[in-house]
Amino acid sequence: MKDLFDYINNEGFLKSKGSGNEVPYYIYDYNPKEELLMRDKVEWIIKKSTNSIVNINLFEVMLELFKDDGVEPLFEYEEDEGLKALLKELIVPVIEEGQLIEFISKKIQGYDVAFITGVGSAFQFIRLHQVLQKLADKEIHMPIIGFYPGTYTMETLHLFNIYESKNYYRAFKLNNVVDR
Repeated sequence: MKDLFDYINNEGFLKSKGSGNEVPYYIYDYNPKEELLMRDKVEWIIKKSTNSIVNINLFEVMLELFKDDGVEPLFEYEEDEGLKALLKELIVPVIEEGQLIEFISKKIQGYDVAFITGVGSAFQFIRLHQVLQKLADKEIHMPIIGFYPGTYTMETLHLFNIYESKNYYRAFKLNNVVDR
């Protein structure tokens, strides 16, 4: 993890862009069994970094979005109608209408780097590749690192090394850069 810390704090990191002028989005994949250890490492990096880093936990952000109405109605809706109905009727519209990405965009303003965590906790609601795609569509060009409990092959994401997500190839695999 020290290699990751050193890479993020290298003076060229904040200026990084790909050869095709891609957005500086990265995925750092890890063994899902190391989730608790990874949380500690992420907090250590944020605390020690010379760059200002915001941690966007996807699950917590989803809960924050519904904070004004309370999350209890969500639990009740799921109990009465089921998870699929909850997702289709209440959660997906918030994501598709852009409220989630707008909320994240506001939270990352003023920081040098954004970490996206909580991917495994929020996978029923939203996937990391969706968040990165929507941020790129909003032309957010700050370095963003998604911490992914599973495997990223530069083409596909395998959450928990079980569930395969849609093809995604826009993010750089950060492990390839720092774990040499």
